[in-house]
Amino acid sequence: MQTTLLGCTDDVPGTLDHLCCGPCMIGRQCAALEGTTDTMNAMWCMVAIFTEAYPIFACCLRGKLDTMFNMNLGIMEKCCLPWFCSQCALCQNHRELTIRGKWPGGTCCTKKPFNMN
Repeated sequence: MQTTLLGCTDDVPGTLDHLCCGPCMIGRQCAALEGTTDTMNAMWCMVAIFTEAYPIFACCLRGKLDTMFNMNLGIMEKCCLPWFCSQCALCQNHRELTIRGKWPGGTCCTKKPFNMN
């Protein structure tokens, strides 16, 4: 990972999106991992809202991110951290996707706000 788990202040608009509507950001991150940036996968958003399974989705997204970018994350980073701190993990996923050119988009962040340099 190129960003820290607790680096939420590095991307305040992205963090606000996660706090306001985490399920929407789950849908956006799923879409970004599938190759569609700045859009939302409404199906994943609805599933996240109705199942309230944030930790499970955070773990799955982290695993897919790890596989896609060959990050070699350990079990702690892939499962334990997202399980116990899913909002922070989802914010970190958002920053990682942005850095790697797969910006998930957002409501509060209408452009790529995170400094990718």
